[in-house]
Amino acid sequence: MESADIQEKLGQGDKFAGVGGKGGNNKGKSTTNQMSETQKKIKKENDQFITDQRVQTMQMIDQQDNQLESLGKSVDRLGNIGRDINQELKEQDKMLDELDKEMEDASSNMASVQEALGKLLNTKDGCQIWTIVVLALILIALVAMVIWV
Repeated sequence: MESADIQEKLGQGDKFAGVGGKGGNNKGKSTTNQMSETQKKIKKENDQFITDQRVQTMQMIDQQDNQLESLGKSVDRLGNIGRDINQELKEQDKMLDELDKEMEDASSNMASVQEALGKLLNTKDGCQIWTIVVLALILIALVAMVIWV
């Protein structure tokens, strides 16, 4: 259908140029040969354009594939980092729980010691208090001697 439209337009151009009509058949054939050469040239250019576009499209697809592969590797690395962080947080949570338990035990022991110290300080017997202080100093001196010797 395209070639019929082109031939019609060429025929109109021939009428204006004085080609066609009586005795103009030879020149009409020449124009048809030129047109088919022009069509071949256009078809070749179109085919080349399509080929170039296909090559360019394939290159773009390859680039996108490479970028997606790189992105996938990055996501994998982030996933591994996230799992490592999660594991570390679980371990630290356990350590904090243990520390909390030890703090509760120490607080309980401290309360017992403060209660005993309060009873001691409420003692009215001065001799008993001085005896405890002297014995505590002797104990500290003995521990210091064991450590340094």
